[in-house]
Amino acid sequence: MLQDDTLFFQGQAVHFSTEYPAGRQNGCALLVCGPGETALNWRHIVPEMLAAGFFCAVAELPGQLGRGGANRNENRAGVLWGVLDALDQRAGRWRAWHILAHGSGCAAALMMGAWMSRTARNRAGGVLTALPPLMKRLPWTRS
Repeated sequence: MLQDDTLFFQGQAVHFSTEYPAGRQNGCALLVCGPGETALNWRHIVPEMLAAGFFCAVAELPGQLGRGGANRNENRAGVLWGVLDALDQRAGRWRAWHILAHGSGCAAALMMGAWMSRTARNRAGGVLTALPPLMKRLPWTRS
């Protein structure tokens, strides 16, 4: 069962939920919700990730709906890296993270890959996996 938590970064509250796999842990996954969405949107994916041995952290996208500095993807990416850094500190070690997103959360997830935190740059094997529904249709991607 996902455990709810809230962290504060740069004056913003970030709500997220976490759950450890029952057996051996094979990796860590951050699942990013789109604006105004909750962990409920990942309800079909989280059990499969747990069964595959992934520690799951489901984060609501920081900021509010609308415009403003808090809603810039650069800001959201930095805040989400702050959440991962805090989770790694709690675990007592730095870990590589798989980052999955849907909807408008994909832009923040892709920005996370471009603007890694200082601690994240030192993590070997970090993988960025975005799941935007339009990726197959973009002209620079192959089917």
